[in-house]
Amino acid sequence: MDETFKNAPLLEIIAELRWQTSLPAIQPAGQQGVALPPLFLGTVQIDNFLHRLGGEIYKLGFQRMERMIPTGLPVLQGQAICRYRSDTENLTNILYQVGAGLFSAHATPPYRSWKHFRPSVEHGVEVLLQTREPNERDLPFNPVSLRYLDGFRPDLTEGRQVGEFLSDVLKIKLTLPDVLIQHLQGGKSPKPFLIVTVPSEHGALRISTGEAVVNGVTTILLDMTFSTIEPIAAELAKVLESFDRAHSVLHDIFIGITKPIHHLMQLEQ
Repeated sequence: MDETFKNAPLLEIIAELRWQTSLPAIQPAGQQGVALPPLFLGTVQIDNFLHRLGGEIYKLGFQRMERMIPTGLPVLQGQAICRYRSDTENLTNILYQVGAGLFSAHATPPYRSWKHFRPSVEHGVEVLLQTREPNERDLPFNPVSLRYLDGFRPDLTEGRQVGEFLSDVLKIKLTLPDVLIQHLQGGKSPKPFLIVTVPSEHGALRISTGEAVVNGVTTILLDMTFSTIEPIAAELAKVLESFDRAHSVLHDIFIGITKPIHHLMQLEQ
């Protein structure tokens, strides 16, 4: 079951594919023995790829393109170069980002459910598989990842501080040693920011949570990403299977840990 909420905390969902680009690379000289990531050239190859992909994305209704890295500049592996948006009413909250060894589909509110976002992911991946460079077309994706970024606003935290919210609602309990507690100023509660990686059978789950300011409002973030740990073949069915599996894991965890505030999130029947 794919539960939906009228007052959902979702900020963004990102379905992402990465692969090792075949572009020619240069190795920048670092200072004092510090290794810098390689820079990739091949402007003509990149531009040809973006032209092909952009033409097909255009047919899907994504007719606004924003170039994030100017033509002619070297790029990093996995760096977004172009962003594609739509003015079509039911697609204004969807965008695609593409770069050297990177493709991602994004959705922001009003987000309904994975069932409604999945077709945009499928169409984007299908275009990518059709338009990658011939020498990259069969390269596997590693990783395939799905990320949910949620922000619990004051109406969902009911005035709880971040530590209380993690403990009382999400059931993430942290214990500090006495030597740290004695240094807390004026009996104030600590403001933890937690990052946890949990290995599983088909991938790795990474959870980050803590306090942040979103659009000027103090918010408690819950950032969950499920990533594959093995290369995924460049086949539409296998990629979608990986995304579906990731969604199943993330959705199950989200529903479970937010149960105490489902009444505030207004579960839709």
